[in-house]
Amino acid sequence: MTLGAWGVLTVALLWVLAAVGWYLLARLWLRELFVPGAVSTTVFAVLLATLWAVLLGWGMLFWSLYHYRRYYRHNRRRLLPPALRAPCLPRQELKLVPPCPSPSVPPSYTDERTAAAFFSRAVRLAKRGESHQAIELLRQALQAENIPRLLRAAILFRLGDLYARAGEKGLARTCFILAQTERRRA
Repeated sequence: MTLGAWGVLTVALLWVLAAVGWYLLARLWLRELFVPGAVSTTVFAVLLATLWAVLLGWGMLFWSLYHYRRYYRHNRRRLLPPALRAPCLPRQELKLVPPCPSPSVPPSYTDERTAAAFFSRAVRLAKRGESHQAIELLRQALQAENIPRLLRAAILFRLGDLYARAGEKGLARTCFILAQTERRRA
C-alpha cells in the first residue's frame, strides 16, 4: 500500500520540523539550562520542552486519526469465514472420542427438528458427564445445512464449552469464534 505523493511529502515535512525543533531545543538547553543565575530561563526551557513534546504528541495523534480515516476504514478486503467442519485427524479422534454407542438417528436425517433434538439430547448427556457422546451429537447436528443461525450459534457455543472441558483449547477457541460469527449474522 502506498501513501501517495501528498502523504510522503507530509511525512517528510513532519520529520524535518521535528528535527529542527529538537536541534533548537538542544541549543537552548546547552546554552541556558546550566547557568545558575538564569532560573527563569531554565523554567522557560523546561516549559518549552514540554510544549514541544505535547505538540509532537498531538501531531502523532492527528496523523494516526487521519491514517485511520483515509486508509484503514476504507479497506474492503474481507477474510473468508473459516470452514465449519474441520478435517478429522486420527490422533484427535483417538484422543477425544472413546468407543461409545452411536447415536440413535443416523446423520443423513439431519434437518432443523433433528438438529434441535440432537442439541437437547447433547445438553442432557453433558450434564450427566458423558461429554464424548455429547460432542458427537453436536457435530452431527452441525451437519444440517438449513438450521437457523441462532441454533447453529448455540450448538457451536456448547461444542466449544465441551472442547474446553476436554482440554482442547484450539478447537474450543475456533468454536467460540464461529458461534460469535453466527450470532452477528443472525
